[in-house]
Amino acid sequence: MNLILITFIFFILLIENGNAITIRILCYAVEPIYSLLIEDFNRYSKVNDLDINIDFNLLTSNNISFSMINYELMVEKILINNSRRYDIIFFDNIYTKKYEPYLSNLNEFLSKDIMDLYLTGIASKTCIYNDRWIAIPISILSTVLFSNMEYLEKYNKKIPTTWDELIDTGKYILKEEKKLNNTDLLGYNGIFSDDELGMCSLYEFIYSCREFLNDPFPDLSSQTAINSLKLLKRIKEEISSEYNRTVLPGYKEEISGTIMGGYNLGVVNNLKSNKKEAVKQFLHYLTSKETHKKFIIMGEFFSPVPSYYDDEEVCSHLNCQLYKNFQYVRRPFNLLKGNEYDDYSYKFRNYIYDYLYGNDITASEALTNVINILKIHTISPFNFEETKVGLIFFIIQLVILIVLITSFAIPLLNTFQWYFKQFSYSYWVIFLIGSLALLTLSLSEYNEVTKFKCQLKPFLLLVGNFSNLYPFVDALIMNYPKDSRSSTWINRHRELVVMFYLLANLILILTSLSLSWTVEKVIVNDAYNFNYCMKKNIFNEVLEHILYGFTIIKELLILLFIFYLWDVEETFIEIKMLSSAIYSQILLYLIFNIMNYIKIKINTYYFVVYEMIYILFLLSNYVFLYSLRIVFTYTRKKRNFQTSNNNNNNIKSHSNSKSNQSNSKIRYFYYESTIESPEPSNVLNDFLIKNQLIGDTNSDKDNISSNLTNLNNKTNNSYAISSIKL
Repeated sequence: MNLILITFIFFILLIENGNAITIRILCYAVEPIYSLLIEDFNRYSKVNDLDINIDFNLLTSNNISFSMINYELMVEKILINNSRRYDIIFFDNIYTKKYEPYLSNLNEFLSKDIMDLYLTGIASKTCIYNDRWIAIPISILSTVLFSNMEYLEKYNKKIPTTWDELIDTGKYILKEEKKLNNTDLLGYNGIFSDDELGMCSLYEFIYSCREFLNDPFPDLSSQTAINSLKLLKRIKEEISSEYNRTVLPGYKEEISGTIMGGYNLGVVNNLKSNKKEAVKQFLHYLTSKETHKKFIIMGEFFSPVPSYYDDEEVCSHLNCQLYKNFQYVRRPFNLLKGNEYDDYSYKFRNYIYDYLYGNDITASEALTNVINILKIHTISPFNFEETKVGLIFFIIQLVILIVLITSFAIPLLNTFQWYFKQFSYSYWVIFLIGSLALLTLSLSEYNEVTKFKCQLKPFLLLVGNFSNLYPFVDALIMNYPKDSRSSTWINRHRELVVMFYLLANLILILTSLSLSWTVEKVIVNDAYNFNYCMKKNIFNEVLEHILYGFTIIKELLILLFIFYLWDVEETFIEIKMLSSAIYSQILLYLIFNIMNYIKIKINTYYFVVYEMIYILFLLSNYVFLYSLRIVFTYTRKKRNFQTSNNNNNNIKSHSNSKSNQSNSKIRYFYYESTIESPEPSNVLNDFLIKNQLIGDTNSDKDNISSNLTNLNNKTNNSYAISSIKL
């Protein structure tokens, strides 16, 4: 009979709850308020026939062994896996940014009137991210100062409102109590523990030391922050008990600070459609003024809606002014991403504790260490505080810039035309523009790393090297030996080969602009963090390898092209200079690609390595293809002087050998720019014999100069012959 009765009751309950919707909630907390709220809602739902049940999974230190950090990692895993195990999740407000992608926008669940009420409190700073209202605060956890009224009244002292008052009051009471053999009394306990509470205590203390009420959180490098740590250490050393609650003291009267602590509520994405209305009902109950007033008066709840502390009924049960006087500061979770906050909090408090509880570092050094946790360091030519490497390289680059600008004029000077006139001036301009592109590349390593700079670097590298080589490759192709059996096709299609070379380089250069980059951070413990350019994905990494691979293959083909010209006597020096430049480029490209795989974790080393590579690209091209010509000019002048003296002496003693001397002298200054003429030496010899370039008089000298000019015109500029000093 009893079994039948139990079955009947169970059947009735099943029918009653068959249409009920269950909302599953996950929470980790030590405060009883969350259980009280859920129990009250279940009663509310039953009374109002809402057919909504809350399945509340409350994790506490009593029923689970892991910490808050472990809970947050578990929540992250649930959200990332898009699990539908829970519909609503409570979480610490420092993780709002971290969970934002996985939570619903509460605009579809809450009315605008309710949301406007919350906006006047901490919700605007702890619940909104990327213009999405992804959470609502449930209850605020705030720090207050507990003052032992027994001792304050005993010694006729008031509750301190500034830190200086707290020190003076504490020292006086401790001194008087020691006279009574009370040595167990503590003057102040700031809850500087080795967990997130310690972070909260430190952060709000620094905030309470700002100069003026409306000032933001002090810059950690400011004197205000340094003074706050000195003050905190003074409190610890000088006065480091039933209590009265007040806001924390401050640096001045009416200045205080407290962390925006507490839990937010978030609704998971992809909520089942049949649960959305139930969640709306639950949130309506949770955010209603009636619910808030009920639990405020019970003393279990600190509402995140400031206007509720203007209610007379509420204020008749508690000190509303206390709650109105809180001056909130948000922990810096908004400056970090992912799981970085937990690591930041750990390092923050430990660096400060190193100063508070040790004597190895100063307050300024401790704060500098804290700043370096997040600070991205860059190399600047004008920032001498961290390193002078930037200035040294900037001076080098400035010298190079001056040399390059000067170089635009050198091919136009008569003194240097001998070794520069084989190319038109426009070709030298192209060469020097390429050098300026490589110099710009080296300058891009200064200051902040941006996606634009990352995009620009391979472009400038390819443009610079192409512009440096193009005039010489073009000359090689256009002046390729016509009698070479292996080059019949090239000789017939010279312009087509040049166009193909240009097109191939254009494709490589444009491809470099298609690479996608991200700016990644290198985190270094107890050192300087810095950013660097990283390919966005494996496809871009492969594309970059293909890009530089084809560039190296292209230059190897040029070397093969040069190989066929290696024995051509007229262009031997030109070929050697060009091949040296190409060998250097190939070597530097290989070093550059190898360095991209080496993880350099010191920003100064990273800067120096890549600056050296870029500058070596520039200098190797400039030295081998340009500046050696200037060296050859001065070498030629020296030889000219020696030859001229020898000739003058020989003219005086051997008049019959004048023709040979003049011939030898002219050959010394002869430089061929093209190889169109098959037998340039015979042409020159015939000309010298025919015109008898022999003589000592000024008239002879004039005739020689005139005849040489005619020779230059007749050979269609096939030979560049400088003026001769006789």
